[in-house]
Amino acid sequence: MEPMIFMGGVIVVAGGIWTVVDLLQDAGLLTRSAEQQVKRRVTQACSGFRSRDISSSTACRAGLLP
Repeated sequence: MEPMIFMGGVIVVAGGIWTVVDLLQDAGLLTRSAEQQVKRRVTQACSGFRSRDISSSTACRAGLLP
């Protein structure tokens, strides 16, 4: 019973988010160009985190070095 309630909650939340995004697009507050700019900024931020070098102490604590 709990998995069904959980999945129902996920569906309701996703539907709510989808509805809010549609309303913002209809009102003209969320445009495609603004959406693309946000995606570009998020991609740049995430790639910046991935390209950082791991220091030896961090790698040691994470168990990556012997």
